[in-house]
Amino acid sequence: MKNADLSSADVADFESGLKSYKVKLVLYKAPAGDPAVQRLLQIARQEKIPVVRASEAKPANMTHQQWIIDQLDAIDRALASSAF
Repeated sequence: MKNADLSSADVADFESGLKSYKVKLVLYKAPAGDPAVQRLLQIARQEKIPVVRASEAKPANMTHQQWIIDQLDAIDRALASSAF
């Protein structure tokens, strides 16, 4: 979902999910320079919810398989380090 598609109710609902620990992992698309997105990422980190950066485009120096494996490994490490 693009930030432009988010209503204030969507943002409030997501923030509530972060603060009530209904959200177990935040996966965001890089770059996330939008202030609203940065605020939600900050809340997630404050609440000790794992945050993982993902990319839409495969780096030129990687195979498709290695790129996917690296992203899945990052998710696995984040979930393994989570207290939830």
